[in-house]
Amino acid sequence: MKNKNLIIILSVIILALATVTIYLLTKNSTQTTSTQVTQQYTCGMHPQIVEDHPGNCPICGMKLVPIKNSGNNKPGERKILYYRAPMDPNEIYDHPGKSKMGMDLVPVYDDEAGGSGIVHIDPAVQQNMNVKIEEVVSKKLSPTVTTNGVLSLNETKEFIVTTKVNGWVEKLFVNYTGQKVNKGQKLMEIYSPELVSAQQEYLTALSYNNSVQSSSNKDISGSGSMLIQNAKRKLQLLDMSESDIKNLEEKKDVKTYITLYAPFTGTVLEKNILAGQKIMAGMPLLDISDLSTLWLTADVYEYELSKIKIE
Repeated sequence: MKNKNLIIILSVIILALATVTIYLLTKNSTQTTSTQVTQQYTCGMHPQIVEDHPGNCPICGMKLVPIKNSGNNKPGERKILYYRAPMDPNEIYDHPGKSKMGMDLVPVYDDEAGGSGIVHIDPAVQQNMNVKIEEVVSKKLSPTVTTNGVLSLNETKEFIVTTKVNGWVEKLFVNYTGQKVNKGQKLMEIYSPELVSAQQEYLTALSYNNSVQSSSNKDISGSGSMLIQNAKRKLQLLDMSESDIKNLEEKKDVKTYITLYAPFTGTVLEKNILAGQKIMAGMPLLDISDLSTLWLTADVYEYELSKIKIE
């Protein structure tokens, strides 16, 4: 009888110990489960996408990345990032206090930042997105406009060399396209029977004027000066220089050629003649242009015109 009672007592004690052990294990498991937070995942391009398991973004198909600190928070270790107004999430402070509306500021913890519009992106994703971070500084903006442009000649500094007489190229001082010439430099000498005839007319007018100066008739004496003016004007229209006309008047030496000079410093772009070639009046002989300044024709969008300044 005693043994039977002892067995019953031991059974009751063992059952009580088992019940207490199961209760304690269940309580600890519940506490551990309650303190765990599920790891969450988001998309680097669409932070509004939040999932509790890895996968791909349903919008762009990118691989979801884990939200930083979403599953690693421990009780008692929550860090306050900042304080914000309860009615305006954009009103942020770095210390507790009152909002503009007089309401108590609400702390925002590091594990709640994702819910307030702040998303932590994995460094590898930042590299793929080519995200660069720099310190904010105050400086003058100088935007760059990228466009296509075409350089062209400055039309105000381009000259076509031609002549007003028919003749032949006696000497040519410009030998190739691209040759640089200076203002006043000789370009060519042209033989022209028309020019020779005009010079002889001028000498005849000078001789006639000398012979009628002693005449008592004013009409006759005055006709000589009129002939000189007309003959000289004809030489000027044939592009004979004043120095050559004065030399003709003093030395009475008829030049068989006319010399053409460079009108300004530039580069020969076109050469349409050769030495000994016959030329006609008005024929383009040389094309000379000053390449020190050029025109730029560029296509710029209308919304970028404010960024361009012509100096």
